[in-house]
Amino acid sequence: MRTYIFAIGGTGARVLRSLTMLLASGVEGTDTGKEIIPIVIDYDGDNGDTKRTQDVLEKYQKIHSAAYGNKILDHQEHYFCTPMKSLRELIDDETILSQNVRYGIPLERMDKETTYSGYIDYSSLNISNGTLPTRRLLECLYSTEPAKDDQNEENLKAELHMKLYHGFRGCPNIGCVVTKQLLDNDALNQLPGLIQEGDKVFIIGSIFGGTGASGIPMLLDFFKSGKYEESFNNNKVGVLAVTPYFNLNRVDDKKSPIDSNTFIAKTKAALTAYEETVYQTADAVYMVGDDKVAQPFENIEGGTRQKNSANVVELVGAMMAIDFMRKDDSSLEHSFFEFGLQNNHDSTTPLVYGDFYEQTTKSYFDPMTRYVIFKHFCQQYVFKKQWAASDYFVGNDSGLEKNNPFFDNLEAFYKEFELWITELEDRKYRPLKLFNLNEDSYDKLLEYRNLEDCIKEMNIRQYMSESCGDPSKKDDGSNNAEKYEGHPEELFFVNAYNALCRIQTDINKQSSKNKKSDK
Repeated sequence: MRTYIFAIGGTGARVLRSLTMLLASGVEGTDTGKEIIPIVIDYDGDNGDTKRTQDVLEKYQKIHSAAYGNKILDHQEHYFCTPMKSLRELIDDETILSQNVRYGIPLERMDKETTYSGYIDYSSLNISNGTLPTRRLLECLYSTEPAKDDQNEENLKAELHMKLYHGFRGCPNIGCVVTKQLLDNDALNQLPGLIQEGDKVFIIGSIFGGTGASGIPMLLDFFKSGKYEESFNNNKVGVLAVTPYFNLNRVDDKKSPIDSNTFIAKTKAALTAYEETVYQTADAVYMVGDDKVAQPFENIEGGTRQKNSANVVELVGAMMAIDFMRKDDSSLEHSFFEFGLQNNHDSTTPLVYGDFYEQTTKSYFDPMTRYVIFKHFCQQYVFKKQWAASDYFVGNDSGLEKNNPFFDNLEAFYKEFELWITELEDRKYRPLKLFNLNEDSYDKLLEYRNLEDCIKEMNIRQYMSESCGDPSKKDDGSNNAEKYEGHPEELFFVNAYNALCRIQTDINKQSSKNKKSDK
């Protein structure tokens, strides 16, 4: 089964980045039988968030391919186990998607100099061809300020003459016109032949800006009411509508067209419009946002400098994507889902493990805990390449030589994960504090539990080695080293998963003891 995930705009890309981190952690619902096709749609050709997400996707795909590309057995909730492919890999036609397209759909008639007026051919509207009334109507609907200001710089207050290369800058009225081009996009029109019965589609975007608010209903129409409607009758289509969760710094108020004071009004307008469109056609609608948006961010209209720090709202959005993937089709009949906290604080108090409901902590945070411990073990022991002969799970006997590029890719991805976690934690507004990544001691890695010598490197090594090479330690008498012979990277993750599940049992026992002693 495949899930085609359309990540629209900067918000969509950031949610996709968080989703990739959850997939790497092997959270509940991940499965080698559930392939993901990420498709980024962003009219900002140089968007830093989009480029960073694409880099993370590429790193993830290399690791998964090395470990599970020729999988022997099906795996659930193992590290990096969910397969991922780019749309380019499914469309073997360079005339539709070139080799250098990684995870997006290229947009036609768009370059760095394209303006909205040029896109709609505004200059051709005149008296002689009878289109002057259309020209006058456009001048009533959009600001006609010139593209350049008095200093010969781009006039960011211009609408009709706005350059489109950095997106729609919070103007869904422009976005709705431009996004219509996707309906005729050659790559998108390959989907009726690619999407099979049982596959799903999930569309992610914000509804308080321009790109997402216009892109969500357009894509939904493509799948549910367009010319290919009958092709997708047996496919569930879900939507994640992200409502406001940040403000923007108004230092450059006079120059920027993006005004966070209008976010709520735009959201209300979008929701009103969605009542007759999205709500009626989507099989599932997820909504997440945060009304405690006290902390402003730098107002950057787009481009390479737009690299916003990870936000807990984006993490929750990623959880919703996984929830949609793992739900049975029978539970996706025009359903609506929201996310709530068990405890809600002011905007500067860190969110911690206990602020979330058990369904969230068990499904997402506990697997992330095991992943963080395993990451720490790799960095402290495996990547240092000081392997002992008794460690069956590494070394030449296992097929994992010390210079295996698998470890280089894994180490590079861990650095991306650490950056993501750090961004979630080091915020003035809505910090999420789960881990202490700078601690050397395993027992101090978890912010929310006092483990007191519960986790040791030697325990992890022992559990991994027993899983790999000592059949007497396994109830069924099997030996993973024999079962996965010739697939050392897969064996490494299988042993890690088994070992960290046993570590989780040790953690739970220690936590129970701590609770009893507290009483």
